[in-house]
Amino acid sequence: MPYLGTWNTGITVATIPWDDITHIAEAFGLPQPNGGTPAITPRPNLITTAHANNTRAILSLGGATGSLANWASSTNAANLNTFVANVMNLVDTYNYDGVDIDWEFPNMGNGSPAETTQFTNLMIALYDALKNPANPNYKGLAFDGLPMQLTFYISPGYQVCGMQ
Repeated sequence: MPYLGTWNTGITVATIPWDDITHIAEAFGLPQPNGGTPAITPRPNLITTAHANNTRAILSLGGATGSLANWASSTNAANLNTFVANVMNLVDTYNYDGVDIDWEFPNMGNGSPAETTQFTNLMIALYDALKNPANPNYKGLAFDGLPMQLTFYISPGYQVCGMQ
């Protein structure tokens, strides 16, 4: 899945090789303190053009620099439900087909052991919101009538990303 971010200068919605991809990730929404709405400015026409080309558009949160701050605050027990609701509001507002988490890396660097648990709880909560119609944050199916997706960035090996 290619990531389309602000660093992709020169790439426009019109120059994306739509016939060669099935998914595109709009990168990166940056987590905000205390579970606030992730900061992202969606590219005009990206999602409608992706859908017109039978391509899923996924909201990607984090990134190498975006992961350095606010993950722990947004995903602690007090803020997790607010954060997930805010993410799902972005999915609903812009018509994304799922969410990609690029948290580099729970329990590494300045992280705490609690971040591994927070990452797991985040993935469970997002999965439930994306897939479970009984969940109050559930927004329905993707544009193609199939379930929405949840993906995450992982590095090669526990010693790098701290996840088992």
